[in-house]
Amino acid sequence: MARSEDAGVIPKMLKAGANRVIDPYAIGGRRLASLVLHPAVVDFLETTLRRGGAPISIEDILITRDSPLAGRSIAELNLNRHYGIVVLAIIRGDETLVSPAAECVFKPGDQVIVMATVEQLEQFVREMELQEGVNRRERLEREAKGA
Repeated sequence: MARSEDAGVIPKMLKAGANRVIDPYAIGGRRLASLVLHPAVVDFLETTLRRGGAPISIEDILITRDSPLAGRSIAELNLNRHYGIVVLAIIRGDETLVSPAAECVFKPGDQVIVMATVEQLEQFVREMELQEGVNRRERLEREAKGA
């Protein structure tokens, strides 16, 4: 990860090996635009996610080969009814499925973005014995090697 205030340098930093480059001016600009265009959304996110208005969290869950979610659909798992979890998106390779249909089946390698209360997510991860999405690339590499 690297930081750059010059957008022209970002491709060079990525080529040099940075996996992500942060541009604080671009982030600030998007944030200001969001405040102007979608103030209610920004207020919700700040109040709920940052200030603890309600203990809601947005997390990512990696679907591994041996995951109990692999090969099962959102409808079959009934995540919202059983756990109160909303599936916001599935990142599948270079494709992002936003608000995936209930018929969508989880596949190994999927990065699932979910929203729920902290307690609901903890219960779900514990009961399903899931790995949260931190270090996704490292886990996928280990799995590919058969570890």
